[in-house]
Amino acid sequence: MAARQPRTTVKGLGNLSLAAFCGIFTLFAANVLIGRGRAAFGWEIPVPLNDVGEYVTLLLSALFFTVGTLIREYADENAAGDDRPGKTINPR
Repeated sequence: MAARQPRTTVKGLGNLSLAAFCGIFTLFAANVLIGRGRAAFGWEIPVPLNDVGEYVTLLLSALFFTVGTLIREYADENAAGDDRPGKTINPR
């Protein structure tokens, strides 16, 4: 059986996943705003992502957000020091 990772390492992975979510979602939002500006104002700026690219960036951002949130929740729930499933002590 694999050894458990320290909580700071696990929480760091959650932070990294949430940072990836922010970056990818920013790319998606910028692409949508550029596309909207082209349609509304007649801008001649090329849109960097096509429909499939938009879908993939949105899918990846949702995946990184979900994974990051679950990792952070796991680290926060087990912060009391009890790692046994079903025996989580919630300090709140």
